[in-house]
Amino acid sequence: MSTEAAARVERLRRDIADLERHLVDMPPHHAGGTRRAAEERLEDLRRALRDAGRTV
Repeated sequence: MSTEAAARVERLRRDIADLERHLVDMPPHHAGGTRRAAEERLEDLRRALRDAGRTV
């Protein structure tokens, strides 16, 4: 794995962990769709991490 790819994977893992911690504290029906947007972002990050693992 190249240094750039390893850095991307590490950044994705860190972003996922940060967002998961944030979601724990967020109410289930947060106004304005903020929670849903965060859940969608988490799905996108997880997909990107899976894709990054396939390209190695």
